[in-house]
Amino acid sequence: MIECPACKTQVAEGIVFCPSCGTQVVDPLTLPDPLVGQMFVNKYRVDKLVGVGGMGRVYRAHQLSLGKDVCLKVLSPNYLSDAIQVKRFHREALAASQLNHPNIVSVFDFGQNGDGSVFIVMEYVQGRDLVKVINEDFPFTPRRIVDIGGQICDALTEAHAKHIIHRDIKPENVMLLDRSDRHDVAKVLDFGIARLEYQPGETPVTREGLVCGTPEFMSPEQAQGLELDARSDIYSLGVVLYQLACGYLPFEGQTAMETAVKHLTEQPIPPNERSPHYAIPEELQAVIMKALSKRKEERPSTAQEFKALLEAAVRAPAQEDDLRGVFAVFTDGERPMTEPSRRINAVPPSSPAVTAEAGPPAPPQPAPAIPSPLPMASLQAAAAVFSSSAPPAAQGRPVTFPSPRTPPPTPTGGTQAYDGSMQNSIEPGYPVPQEQDRFLEAQKHKRRKQMMFRIGGAAAAAIAGIIAIYMLSNGGN
Repeated sequence: MIECPACKTQVAEGIVFCPSCGTQVVDPLTLPDPLVGQMFVNKYRVDKLVGVGGMGRVYRAHQLSLGKDVCLKVLSPNYLSDAIQVKRFHREALAASQLNHPNIVSVFDFGQNGDGSVFIVMEYVQGRDLVKVINEDFPFTPRRIVDIGGQICDALTEAHAKHIIHRDIKPENVMLLDRSDRHDVAKVLDFGIARLEYQPGETPVTREGLVCGTPEFMSPEQAQGLELDARSDIYSLGVVLYQLACGYLPFEGQTAMETAVKHLTEQPIPPNERSPHYAIPEELQAVIMKALSKRKEERPSTAQEFKALLEAAVRAPAQEDDLRGVFAVFTDGERPMTEPSRRINAVPPSSPAVTAEAGPPAPPQPAPAIPSPLPMASLQAAAAVFSSSAPPAAQGRPVTFPSPRTPPPTPTGGTQAYDGSMQNSIEPGYPVPQEQDRFLEAQKHKRRKQMMFRIGGAAAAAIAGIIAIYMLSNGGN
């Protein structure tokens, strides 16, 4: 038996989630898996279990006919007895396989195994998911936030044009990879289990009121189990960009129901108030907050519009010196120059040495509850869904590992260690590290020349004075 760390309930060996509170009690990747090492549908050799969620398991597999690695996702057996769910999975996997975009992971096979297992096969992407990027690279420059968000908007624009709503935009479902010609290429995952919008006259295959997604990233209408459109994905992307901006999630609760209710009833604290030492431009903050509007009518209507607003925010005036994760090099009587920090141990702006005169910053106040614009029946419906005694998979938690709350570095004394280098957070449009180095070296060389001229002039004047005194002392001879 294993003791649940949250509620202290004794849980049987091999159980991943506590049946009482839903807390993960064991890493499922450490448990033996019967598919690893086996052939799947006589085409794919299953090499490794790489992820587990409420909707299914994800494996790295090898396609023997083409000799390449693929990503194999097998729907959880919990759903196999649900004919509606299986039909929906097939229908939406077929639609997702038609998506062809550089920022979307391709789906090129799906079907059902002999034992009834439903699966989809996707492009295998080698890179870092956005969870790891946040943990390793925070804080991000405004330009990098917009670059990542813009690529996700491009992926959503392609999907929405084909009436596919993702429903689970979150850092775990975004991969970043580097190519020879570009840094931070975003790939959106899991369109294979997305929600297909229904056209007039079509019969829905998803049960009304079914809630799927991750509570921390759900739109208010998604938390209520209502019909969704593109603006639901825009809200979820707004949560992701909020986390990139300040390192926190806008809403966090002890339970899925509490988190969902906060999405329905509370206003998020602006990112610059959550992390004042890593403040983003006010224009960019305003766009992110607009995406987090409770009423979908107040959000950007399309992903394309959202991208345009993000781009305009970083093109706004007074952005020249607005580099986050950047330390200024000051010289007497000169305008500060910015230099990207490559220091692992850096003195943060909040350290006692820096804030001794101003005093410590006041902690952010919790967001006040606002009158809910949603009917009480909707809140009760959401509460009923999330307080269900069903296992976590059925409560709309498709991911085993919750999105990490990634707070910005907390001062512990004089200095503080950052997990990763800021080198990869340089904004496109600003000088790259090599250009910055050359610029700084040129400035130093200019100062050295000026100093040499001054010293030379002073020395020449001194020598002239000595000669004049000598000549006077010798009577001008």
